[in-house]
Amino acid sequence: MHRHRFRTRAEARIKIATWITGWYDTHRRHSACDWLSPIDYENRHTTTEQQPQTV
Repeated sequence: MHRHRFRTRAEARIKIATWITGWYDTHRRHSACDWLSPIDYENRHTTTEQQPQTV
């Protein structure tokens, strides 16, 4: 992206938003998420919350 020249500001915003949601949030690991991608972290958190608790 850093070497791509966009014709308009709107085109740049769309391409960057697509990159964030399509790759960055699904693949890049984050230290704040226990080194998981945000999507994997959310999926793990959601799965853990939905499991019935044993008493």
